[in-house]
Amino acid sequence: YRASLLDTMQDDDKLVLVQYRGDKGIETYGYMNVYNGDIRPTHKRAPDANYGTFYSDNNADVRLYETAKSYKDLKIYGRTDKDASWELIYDQKNTGQNISFRAFSADNRIVYFSKSEKEGPDGLYAYNFDSKDFKLVVRDKTVDPGRVMASPDNDAVYAVRFNDGYPRYEVIDKANPMVKDLAKLQNAFPDTDIIPVSSTKDGRKIVYVVRSDTQAGDYYLFDRDSQKAEHLVSAKAWLDPKQMAMMEPMKFKARDGLEIEVFMTLPRGSNGKNLPMIVNPHGGPFGPFDQWGFDPEIQLLANRGYAVMQVNFRGSGNYGQSFMEAGYEQWGKAMQDDLTDATRWAIQQGIADPNRICMYGASYGAYASLMGAAKEPNLYRCVAGNVGTYDLTLQISETTRGGGRENGLKTYFNDVAQDDLASVSPVFLAGRIKVPVFLAAGEKDTTCPPEQSKYMQTALKTAGNNAELVIYPGEGHGNRKVENQIDLANRILAFFDKSMNPGKATTGELQPVK
Repeated sequence: YRASLLDTMQDDDKLVLVQYRGDKGIETYGYMNVYNGDIRPTHKRAPDANYGTFYSDNNADVRLYETAKSYKDLKIYGRTDKDASWELIYDQKNTGQNISFRAFSADNRIVYFSKSEKEGPDGLYAYNFDSKDFKLVVRDKTVDPGRVMASPDNDAVYAVRFNDGYPRYEVIDKANPMVKDLAKLQNAFPDTDIIPVSSTKDGRKIVYVVRSDTQAGDYYLFDRDSQKAEHLVSAKAWLDPKQMAMMEPMKFKARDGLEIEVFMTLPRGSNGKNLPMIVNPHGGPFGPFDQWGFDPEIQLLANRGYAVMQVNFRGSGNYGQSFMEAGYEQWGKAMQDDLTDATRWAIQQGIADPNRICMYGASYGAYASLMGAAKEPNLYRCVAGNVGTYDLTLQISETTRGGGRENGLKTYFNDVAQDDLASVSPVFLAGRIKVPVFLAAGEKDTTCPPEQSKYMQTALKTAGNNAELVIYPGEGHGNRKVENQIDLANRILAFFDKSMNPGKATTGELQPVK
């Protein structure tokens, strides 16, 4: 069997609950022995023959099944207890709104879902198994609900995390003692992001990670009885937070009036004006989003004298379904315009030197970087792309090496004609790219196969652009070997330094930490 974990069953040291494909290809679940891998089946099948996911409650009883036959055809089945019959509790076809499971209440009678709205961000809703209705619990004005926080001892939900510029918590159960503990820690560690990550079964001792834009993460053991926190270990302890650059959330309006959030990281000690800048679009693109916090790559670039701007262009997650769907069919179009508008906004603010701006990203971010140079040939001084896709006609038709991504991509493009795809594919626009280009790829990448980068380099060279390409043997969609990570970082730094001359005293190649 190929099984996926459903529940660790914390009161059982031998068995875990797993999901797997059973007889006749229908999803089922059973108990796996963690010592020998044997599975004891329950012979209980999913209520729907389509692929889907089971969810268990706080007693490790399977109570929900989520399945989606196609886009906007999501169905949620539930049952009042582990032996009851399945009932359809949500059908997306009736509303067009998406929902996703978040948590069960302490008594397992309520299940929390994040649910999209027709406009604006998602809300957190509670479904009651007894009354069989959904009720809004909390909804932010700007961003979607993030992690739902529950007490480690009794699974009582007490707060919801929101990433609205700086992360924050919205308390929904003020009487829960975890709220007081969290507030105390936030007062003890101001201007940081504090998250519980582990605890004892009785919840008396909890490990919290304290992190920020300048610290990778300090782990503390908090004793709820003594109300004291003991430092355990620091992530990336060799880095001095006092030497790291600060990240600031900002907002601007795109050309059509849509509000876009950006995160700006400026070199420490700079005056924040007329700086060489790197625009760093995130990957995905649909669903992922940039957020405030520590990012080693961003810190590296800022350390070398660059301002770095991360843009949550339309299509990004965290701002509601309508914001994400605004990016559908908009590769190289409105999504790209958001990056262009962000760049021009940074120039208008006096942050970026208009003659020293480059764009660099990975995966979709690599596509957007090359597309930016093709669409705005006078805006960027250079572009770099890592593990990118540059020929959309090829990427959408790729099914074998593409890991079955065809259907998802067709959803996002809605069967856009091949000619239209070619018009927003950098490989067919190489003649417009007049600036230096650096490309990197993984030899074994099945998400964005290395052929994409090879074709891009060939097209550029044919057009007279001597683009550089490095392919890392054995690597996939991003480097895993430290030596390759360091090599790529050094190549990119050298590429940017040659193109933009940041004039920063901090120089020299990266070396492995000893």
